[in-house]
Amino acid sequence: LVVEVVSPSDTFTEVSEKVDDWLRAGVRLVWVVDLQGRKVYIHRAGQPVRVLTEDEALSGEDVLPGFECRVGEIFE
Repeated sequence: LVVEVVSPSDTFTEVSEKVDDWLRAGVRLVWVVDLQGRKVYIHRAGQPVRVLTEDEALSGEDVLPGFECRVGEIFE
């Protein structure tokens, strides 16, 4: 699991390149936390990106079993 918190100075290209690098290195789950947009982007190799908003649940899935929280809690 990698968690990337996007800072205001990060560009979309920079974050995308990091995510691609991690997935190629074998990381199974990447969460990109967008503080300004108040969303979490879920990346897994070979799967479309999922976007979670404040009312949705963020899950550790099979990588961090038992972990779950509402996305909005991250921003409180």
